[in-house]
Amino acid sequence: MFKHPILAIALAATLAIPAVASAQSGFFVDGGVGQVRVDESGFKDKDTHFRLGGGWNLNQNFGLEGGWTDFGSFSEQVAIGAATGEFEADGWYAGVHAKVPFYEGDSGFYARGRAGLLFWDASGRIRVGTITERFSDSGNDPYFGIGAGYDLSRNFGVGLDYDRYKIGKGGDDSTLKVWNVNATYRF
Repeated sequence: MFKHPILAIALAATLAIPAVASAQSGFFVDGGVGQVRVDESGFKDKDTHFRLGGGWNLNQNFGLEGGWTDFGSFSEQVAIGAATGEFEADGWYAGVHAKVPFYEGDSGFYARGRAGLLFWDASGRIRVGTITERFSDSGNDPYFGIGAGYDLSRNFGVGLDYDRYKIGKGGDDSTLKVWNVNATYRF
């Protein structure tokens, strides 16, 4: 029917742009601050957590996300003798998110979930008496989270999230549990 299939595809894509745009698709930036806790591998501590990211909403319910997160640093008196241990971690993340709005229009409550892969770096030291052993490691592990919030307008929302990040290799994995308050701006 069409002699030029590329022209037909371009025409269909052009006609679809307003429908996609009206479904709240587009670029967004977000950030969060909160508290991270670790309670394994000889460590039981908490610190301040920061996250800064962005992504693309495919529609009102699904999107792609990526960004950077800082877990802070942790220290603990290790149960073995008089040893002390410290470590810090941060990383880049990439994943997907899903959002369920409980409103019609531009503002109201929503619930959301997120999951993806964290590309982490960790470093630290263990000290026993005058002997100090330093370590540094990196890897990638999954993360997931749930949250709820309120969209104040079509472009701006605030929320509260609970995220779990896994870092480590083999049997030395640590789970970082994060509560954070966040804000999102949609363009």
